[in-house]
Amino acid sequence: MMNCSISGLKSRIRRHLGKTPQPDAKAVEIARLKGLPRFEPGESSLFGLDIHFSDACTFLSGGRHILQQKGYEFESTTDRPRIIDCGANIGLSTLFFKRLYPNARITAFEADPEICALLKRNCAANGVNDVDIHAAAVWTEDGEIQFELEGGFSGKLAGADVSGGRIVTIPSVRLKPYLEERIDLLKVDIEGAEWAVLQDCQDLLGNVDKIFVEYHSSPDNPQRLGDLLTILQEHGFRYHLQGEFVRDRPFMETRLVAGFDNAVNVFGYRD
Repeated sequence: MMNCSISGLKSRIRRHLGKTPQPDAKAVEIARLKGLPRFEPGESSLFGLDIHFSDACTFLSGGRHILQQKGYEFESTTDRPRIIDCGANIGLSTLFFKRLYPNARITAFEADPEICALLKRNCAANGVNDVDIHAAAVWTEDGEIQFELEGGFSGKLAGADVSGGRIVTIPSVRLKPYLEERIDLLKVDIEGAEWAVLQDCQDLLGNVDKIFVEYHSSPDNPQRLGDLLTILQEHGFRYHLQGEFVRDRPFMETRLVAGFDNAVNVFGYRD
């Protein structure tokens, strides 16, 4: 029989208050990852996937946006959507697309050779064996190009704004030929090369149903966000903008992130 007396109620309250709440496994894992040094390789199953990462900070950031918040979620008229993932990094977006549409036909590009190895490893570890993976930089022509390694999300084509990373020569692949068929989703996150690439293949953007572009600008180059949005408008897209990083006092602050003074997520879609 339940003890309904006042003394019994007080006793239960004291026992309850005396218990120390135990953190759940997710909170413990997040704390562990936050405590790791930058660019220290590791592994985690935090977001329901077995992931090998090159940098815990960028894994946490990308996992929250891509896997938890489902920032790239989209509806398709087919269960086999054609997806091109430019700047696939360690594979969070590729694996998210496969979770969303297991039969999706995906071509993934990753320029950093070491990170591309993790992309391949993560696909295999999660039973995804049918993604066409290219260890190459998406660019305006096939060939070779110099690339600045960063170790996380911010590796980029080497230019005048090199920020101290190691420079390597890697293959480059022209995106344009890949857009000669219908593309359900084109994701372009290539750290500053997006303007040149989209300008090169703009006459084929009519084949693309949805597009994501992470636009970057650097202090050493003209800003092209307006031009990029004009290209999207001219090819029938409406767009939605999200600030990727924000300066609280833009007139006062000159803070750069990975050498960029602005980054904007652009989601293009059709009515």
